[in-house]
Amino acid sequence: MQTNSNIKEVQKYREEILRDYQISFSPTVKSVLALLFSGLISTFGIYSIIKGMVSGDNLQIALGVFVLVLAVADTVKRSSLAKYYNSIIRKLIIDNGRVLHIHLLISGLALAFMIVFDFVGSYATANYVKAKYSEFKAMDSKEYSLLEEKAKDGKSDIELYKIELATWQKEKADNAVTCAEQWKGWKSKYKAKCKKDWEAKHPKPIKPSSSTTISIKEYQDLKENTNDDFLSRNIFNIILFLSLALTMILQYTTVSEIKDNYDDIKETLSPLVIGILQDRISELESNMIEHETKRNKDISEADKAKKEELRGFERLGNAIALMGIKKAVESRGNTVQRIANNNYVPPKAKAGFVDMSKKDKALNREEIINRLFDGGKIGKGEKLVGKSEVINVKNRSEEKLYREVLAELKSVGLVEYAVGHGYTANSSYTVALNTVIP
Repeated sequence: MQTNSNIKEVQKYREEILRDYQISFSPTVKSVLALLFSGLISTFGIYSIIKGMVSGDNLQIALGVFVLVLAVADTVKRSSLAKYYNSIIRKLIIDNGRVLHIHLLISGLALAFMIVFDFVGSYATANYVKAKYSEFKAMDSKEYSLLEEKAKDGKSDIELYKIELATWQKEKADNAVTCAEQWKGWKSKYKAKCKKDWEAKHPKPIKPSSSTTISIKEYQDLKENTNDDFLSRNIFNIILFLSLALTMILQYTTVSEIKDNYDDIKETLSPLVIGILQDRISELESNMIEHETKRNKDISEADKAKKEELRGFERLGNAIALMGIKKAVESRGNTVQRIANNNYVPPKAKAGFVDMSKKDKALNREEIINRLFDGGKIGKGEKLVGKSEVINVKNRSEEKLYREVLAELKSVGLVEYAVGHGYTANSSYTVALNTVIP
């Protein structure tokens, strides 16, 4: 069974084999420029909508967020389309590959998202151009020039009227003073007639009816009359069509490189090339399976050998234990015999005396282990037999051998020394014996 690391390794080498036949969706100069011009049209259209919702610095932030959303949508569109085409290519090469239709759907949704904003931008652009063209046609016409001249003349008439009115009012005031001086006392009843006679001879200036500006109605009528030609009537539809066509071309440009790369790769993948790639992948997987099989076999054999070794140790331990029991039985029989013959010697000598039953045996590494573990009676975690009961402390050769054995046991952690307590077993008698005597 392959491990996760081996599966990842196979996938890594497989990707290296397929790398030359996979499409990259990294942006290029061509796609970036296409997105830039398309985004300008979309942003121009969305500007009037955002402006009605936010204002001031928030307007700039909102436009910045909108531009960022367009960039993200373009990335999703391109990456999803590349993944879809790559899945088709992998399906051609790898028999168990599958086509990722979901990525085509995601790419289509991102494209539709951007097309909607392109339409809004194109519509706003067409409206803007139509309004500006209508104003240009109206203000550039002869009729508009005449209306401007008329407005200027009306302004001059008003200014002349104001001068005449001011002169008349001054003369009227002077006449009132003259009439008051001329008709005094009992003749003052003629002052009113004097003023009336003067106004009859000097009538008040009449305000001119001409306008100083071009009225809205006049301007609207002028726009209708001057924008009645074919271009003026259809300028909106023409600009809308051109803007939509341009944005569609720009949208296609953002993904055309991916489509072209797909066509080139698909054309390159002849049956011969596909066969070569399949052979390389099969060889890779076969080598990995062979390696994994050999590894599993080695592990199995090592495990089997370990179990066999443990069973051998167990058999040896049982045999040693039986030998220890046999020796113990013989020792007890000899003790009983010596007691019966009145020749008893304690098994553990006191204060400087040594157990002569043990000293009678030839001292070697195995015997020292046997004495330390009391013939296998001392188990893991129990205190070992004391030094004076194991060797003759006055014998230098026994002392040296004793130290060597304990040093070896201690170095591998089979025994542990504590001050004031002596040596303690960290393993069984069998393990200690097989360590010292392999």
